[in-house]
Amino acid sequence: MEDLGLSPAVLRSFLAQLLTLDGPMEVTLRETDRLEVVLKKFNRQITKAGLFQDMKKKRFYESPAVQRRRKSKAARRRNRTR
Repeated sequence: MEDLGLSPAVLRSFLAQLLTLDGPMEVTLRETDRLEVVLKKFNRQITKAGLFQDMKKKRFYESPAVQRRRKSKAARRRNRTR
């Protein structure tokens, strides 16, 4: 398996979120499905659920001050007049 550079705690929280959404994430398989197709379906599901972005954000510790700055910057970007 590919090393994602995640600490075990972050990986555990990610897997816990996978299980608590609408039950565990499931990908239905047919006998003719290739592994690439199945992985693509799974990646699409976790991306739709927003778990992948959350996992990437939690990869490194972010202090509360940095979180406030990031959220404020995103809000300014959203509220810009066009």
